[in-house]
Amino acid sequence: LIRSIPAAVGVLTAVEDLSMEHNRLKTIAPELENLTRLRTLRLAYNQLDVVPPCMEAYVCLTHLDLSHNHITILPPELFRCISLLHLLLDANQITELPPEFAQLHNIQTLSYDKNPVIIPPDEIRMGGIQ
Repeated sequence: LIRSIPAAVGVLTAVEDLSMEHNRLKTIAPELENLTRLRTLRLAYNQLDVVPPCMEAYVCLTHLDLSHNHITILPPELFRCISLLHLLLDANQITELPPEFAQLHNIQTLSYDKNPVIIPPDEIRMGGIQ
């Protein structure tokens, strides 16, 4: 099991699918923002407290799995991933789904089971995302 992604992974700029599930990751190396062709990023079953800050660099990202971590807040950078189709956030510590979710016009799957979310904002419920 690894605790951090080596910065050297950032030189693999042709990578389209990165799966780092079932590790002990607590942070993500900033060099990963160089993986601009990334379409699928699987970081489930780790120990992440925050969404990786390099999210807005992933303009091609269609599938993001951050389930089973310790994430509490969803940052604005996440909602700049306009190609995102599938977002899995199950089993974190998220208490609020921000109204910026409405910016993810292409989203087909949003899963946030087992989070202490009180109520999704009207912008999300009225947009058809449940």
